[in-house]
Amino acid sequence: MRNFSLLIVLFFIFFLNKSFAYIIDIDTTRLKGTSGAGVGSVLLNEAAILNPASIVFHSNSSLYYQRDGSSLEKQSSERSPKFKEGLRELLVISDTSSSIKG
Repeated sequence: MRNFSLLIVLFFIFFLNKSFAYIIDIDTTRLKGTSGAGVGSVLLNEAAILNPASIVFHSNSSLYYQRDGSSLEKQSSERSPKFKEGLRELLVISDTSSSIKG
């Protein structure tokens, strides 16, 4: 059993390490508008991204949807590989109506 567990761990380390290579930073419209200054504030929609502990201070549930897209006119090899062209969507559902918030 121990060898099987070790085999699974090695599989994840060696074969799946490139699957998360280009995860982009998630920015809501509020964070973009304030240049990321909302990190320390108590925000409901951004709580799932920045600080999940701040959700306990709210009593209203929330549904947040954001759609963002980008395209390039000219391709360049000097551009950062983190730049992803295309459509990005963000859905955040926060339920704070009960005693168990999340």
